[in-house]
Formats: sequence, C-alpha cells, structure tokens
Amino acid sequence: MTQDGVDCSGLIHTIYKDAFGIEIPRTTREQVLRGHKISKNSTKEGDLVFFKTGYNKRHIGIIIEEGKFIHTSQKHGVIVSQLSNPYWQSTYWQSRRILPE
Repeated sequence: MTQDGVDCSGLIHTIYKDAFGIEIPRTTREQVLRGHKISKNSTKEGDLVFFKTGYNKRHIGIIIEEGKFIHTSQKHGVIVSQLSNPYWQSTYWQSRRILPE
C-alpha cells in the first residue's frame, strides 16, 4: 500500500477498516482464516471471495452486490468483476463472512 497503488489484500484491509470499523489482517494468507466459510451462492455485500490464481498465489475481493465483487488488477487498478466470469469461476476457492449477520 503505497502511492503507487494497493494490492488486493491491502484494499480489503482498508475497506474493512474505513467502511466497517473492523481491523482484519493485512495479508490474504491471514484474511482467509477470519470469519466463517459460506457457500458462493449465499454471499452478500461485505463478504470476501478468495481465488487460487496460480501455484501458491491467492487473490481476494469483496462482494458489493449479488454476483459482483471489487478487487485490484495490476493492469487496471481497482475494478468491479462478475463472479460469473469464466476466469473467476475457474479460480474460485471459497467465500467467507466476517461481518455480523
């Protein structure tokens, strides 16, 4: 998290702190251990979605509305993507809920 940009886990860390007043760890590796696992079909705003994007590479986003999540892209910066996109469907790993019900 520098003036040059933010990575996916830094974005999620900042959103949770600024929007929800909740401190979560800074790295994807630690973020995936927070909250509880939920099904992809039951995600709602504020839930986290995790992806395995390569050997030992993980990516994270946050649901902003049904079927859409915000995350970072090295090429395009902070973007909104569809969970139904074939790439995200093929790399989907798990969803987690941290916010209280």
